[in-house]
Amino acid sequence: MMDAYIKIQCKDGVEFNANKRILNFCKVLSSMPGFEDEHIKLELSGGIFQKVYEFCQHFNFDYTRVKGIQKPIQTSNFELITDEWCGKFFKSLSEDELGELMMASQYLQSQYLFDYACSFIACCFKDLTLEETKQKFEITEDITPDVEDQLKKEYGVIFKDLGQGMDIEKKL
Repeated sequence: MMDAYIKIQCKDGVEFNANKRILNFCKVLSSMPGFEDEHIKLELSGGIFQKVYEFCQHFNFDYTRVKGIQKPIQTSNFELITDEWCGKFFKSLSEDELGELMMASQYLQSQYLFDYACSFIACCFKDLTLEETKQKFEITEDITPDVEDQLKKEYGVIFKDLGQGMDIEKKL
């Protein structure tokens, strides 16, 4: 049986002849104008849609092949909770591309892609100290005890592995 295809045009004019099974991952496509005519126009760049398509194609457009990710994240090694291809795929993205991919996953209602992107980010921060996190985000202010207490109240799960009286700068 031959797969069916649909033409997808991105906002920058880039067009894709996409496998219709992408609907398994991108729920919103079937309700977009042009679906019946098999020509959908997206408000995404061609480069970002290409990344979405690659992700879906990796799983052969079959969401049942997507490995569930146990939460909370237990490791900083993303490949251990997904697979080698996903690890390389997400590591190859710039921070801007990762942000755009997350927004695209929301726009396209692609929960699997969104979950994997969020899990990748969680892995990136899993073993960083507060100082390393501050450096990554170029935060120059000191964390006062009041702010530290507020962080612990709001994001207690982050600090659950810390013993009583430990400074949050030792591990985030």
